[in-house]
Amino acid sequence: MACTSIPSSPSFRPQRTPYRGPFKQSSPYRKFVDKICFNYNKRYLCHPSCPNPHVCGFCRGSHPSYECSFPSKKHAARALSSPKPSKPTK
Repeated sequence: MACTSIPSSPSFRPQRTPYRGPFKQSSPYRKFVDKICFNYNKRYLCHPSCPNPHVCGFCRGSHPSYECSFPSKKHAARALSSPKPSKPTK
C-alpha cells in the first residue's frame, strides 16, 4: 500500500513577530483634567458612589465635556488663565 501523507518540511521563512510601535494616545479620547469623572464626560453611566466630581473635563464647568465650548483642556486653560479685559469706567 502506498503512503498518501506528505512529509512535512521545515519552513525557510523567518518567523516574524508583530511590531508594536510606541504607545500613542488613541485619538477618539481627548485628555481631560485630573480627578474628574471620565464616564460623566464620555456619556457613559457612572456608578452612584462615584468619588469624582461631575464637571467638565476641559474647563471644570457645570456641564460635561461634550457640551463644552472649548475643544480641549489646553484651549480651556489658555483662555481661563489669560487676563480678562477690564470694563471701562465712565
